[in-house]
Amino acid sequence: MKISIGLRLFASVLLAILAVAASAVFLLRQDVLERFGDYAAQVELDRLEELSATLARRYARSGSWDFIPAAHKRAWLADELARRNRNARCGSWRRPHRLHRLHHRRHRRHRRRARRCPWRRLARPCR
Repeated sequence: MKISIGLRLFASVLLAILAVAASAVFLLRQDVLERFGDYAAQVELDRLEELSATLARRYARSGSWDFIPAAHKRAWLADELARRNRNARCGSWRRPHRLHRLHHRRHRRHRRRARRCPWRRLARPCR
C-alpha cells in the first residue's frame, strides 16, 4: 500500500512540531526547577534574617537572652519561625473598619434599589 505524499508531508511536519514542543517543555522545566531552588533558599534566608533582626532587637531591649525559655530554646525558635511563616502566608490582611463596611453595605443596598427603579440612581448617587 502506497501512502500519499500529502499524508507523508503532514506526518513529517506534525512530528517536527511535536519534537520542538517537547524540547521546549523539557528546557522550560529544567529552567524552572533550577530557579525554584534558588528562590526557595532565598525566601528561607529572608525569613531567618527577619528572625535574627527580631532577636537582636529583643536582646538589645532586655540586655540578656532571658526572654527565651532556657529549657525549650529549640522549641521556642521553631514556634517563632512557624508563627512568622503563618504571618507571612496571611499577609497583613485586617478586617475593614466598621464604617468602611457600613459604607459598602449602604452602597450595595443603593445599587439594589437602583436596579429596581432606574430613576433613583439619578436622584441619589452613592456617596
